[in-house]
Amino acid sequence: MHLCFYFVPFFDDRRLLPDLIRLGGGELSVTEPQYEAGAPPPFHAPHLSSPIFVVYDVTMTRSIPSKFHRYPTKYNLVSAQWIIESVVEYAIKPIA
Repeated sequence: MHLCFYFVPFFDDRRLLPDLIRLGGGELSVTEPQYEAGAPPPFHAPHLSSPIFVVYDVTMTRSIPSKFHRYPTKYNLVSAQWIIESVVEYAIKPIA
C-alpha cells in the first residue's frame, strides 16, 4: 500500500480504514482524485496501471461517481473488505 492514494467517500464508519491505509504506507484523500498520466504503478503491484484506489462501500455502489467506472485503468475500484484482506495478507490483492 506504500505510495498508493486512497479516496474513501460515503462511509458511515471511517475510523478503521484510514488507520489501515496509513499503517500500510498509503495516503488518504478526502477530495476526488485526479488521474495524472505517467504516475507510477504501486511499488508492490506493478501489474496495476495506477496508484489511485477508490474505496467503496458495497452497500452504496450506486453513489460511486461514474468517472471511476468509465476509466478502470486510471482508478482502481476496491471495497473496504479488499483493504482489510490486503492488510491481513500484507500484499496488494488482485482487483476483481
